[in-house]
Amino acid sequence: MLCLALRQASVLQTFRTCLREEIRQRLVIKRGAPPIDAVNYKKQILDLFLTHTAKQGTVRRLLLVKLRNGDWRREQVQYFNDIGPSAEALTDHSSISRMLETGLNHANVQLEAQLVA
Repeated sequence: MLCLALRQASVLQTFRTCLREEIRQRLVIKRGAPPIDAVNYKKQILDLFLTHTAKQGTVRRLLLVKLRNGDWRREQVQYFNDIGPSAEALTDHSSISRMLETGLNHANVQLEAQLVA
């Protein structure tokens, strides 16, 4: 049992490392709001794969909508910065990259907990 737990921890660490590199390489920061067709597409995908009733699904949905707020159909990891005059604080590539990594890792942990339960 300990061996299996250690193997899973190793796989999770590898996943997180890959996720971090993908985000850092493909992150594009944009000003303004994402296009309405991108928002509609994201809503359709989330409605298809996440439940509205489960608490875990709600948390995961919120993280994905707020953190990965760009057009999911693009190769880039888009982050739209639309918070007005204080938007200058969220233009640093490494800060946004870390925020996305942390949030997406949290969404993944939520999913794992739901699968184990």
